[in-house]
Amino acid sequence: MSNSNENDLPLLLPKVRDFVKNYYENADDYFAYYTTADTAYKIIKNKEIWMRNASLLNDYKEVKFGDEMVRRILFDELKDELENTLKSVKHDGGMEGFKDDYERMEKDILNNTFILSLSRYSDKEDGVGRLSMWREYGRKNGIAFVFEKKELLRI
Repeated sequence: MSNSNENDLPLLLPKVRDFVKNYYENADDYFAYYTTADTAYKIIKNKEIWMRNASLLNDYKEVKFGDEMVRRILFDELKDELENTLKSVKHDGGMEGFKDDYERMEKDILNNTFILSLSRYSDKEDGVGRLSMWREYGRKNGIAFVFEKKELLRI
């Protein structure tokens, strides 16, 4: 996407589009996946890593918080930009129709959203990782897999 132009992402709001473009253009970062030794063994043995259904997260408040942020951004902070975008793509029903569509899709989105929790990882963390993640997973037998972001994006 580094050679993309704005027309490559026409349906994204401008601020979201800029974030996505920047994310892909700076793909030299790393991500870490913190887990237990037992789960790490299964990942290696089965050559697969599982994603978790968003409705089954151990802290469901994260999903609710995310939804509240999306609503605030779409319907408050970026309301004018969203209305202009909806007009430009000739969305039936305008803003009210979009809100109705969003609310109808909310449960379906939640039930069909799967998450793999990754942490941003820096070379400075080699050998130590993120303390908050080790508190959760590294108590006795924690493992961190470190992935190159560009390889994850390629997949």
